[in-house]
Amino acid sequence: MKKICITILSLSLFTGFAFATDMIVTPGSVNANIGLGLGYSTGLGLGGGVEYAIDSFKIADTVPFSWGAAVRAGLSIGEDSSLSAAALATLHFCWGYLDSGLPFFDNLDTYIGLGLAVVPGLYLESIGGFSYYFSDSIAINLEGGLKAAYLGVLFKL
Repeated sequence: MKKICITILSLSLFTGFAFATDMIVTPGSVNANIGLGLGYSTGLGLGGGVEYAIDSFKIADTVPFSWGAAVRAGLSIGEDSSLSAAALATLHFCWGYLDSGLPFFDNLDTYIGLGLAVVPGLYLESIGGFSYYFSDSIAINLEGGLKAAYLGVLFKL
């Protein structure tokens, strides 16, 4: 899952030259997500968290990104149940910036995150995923990381 998300983000860097002007994840926005899926060990996975978008920047004065800080928690329930919690830096790319001519991509946001897990111990942790926004404040979210890969709902607060 993480490799797929990183591949999507990498491809977004190297495709297209005309970009739209609207951002989905804007500086100052707060996003909360929760989802249910498959735990990385065995059984059920549950994950979610909150993110604050801090700022945005452009690569080569053309390709826009936004970045922020997030806290995430994940729970894997099964034979080997475990909990994980982390603080992460996040990086977002909205596919609406690509002048693809396909309206579907206007509402698609891809992201990655890297940070420090604090439960069950200190170690590096990463997340990756995408969100498809149905409105300005609600999206369906697919994310991998922190003990689970899950499908859930994201709310812009």
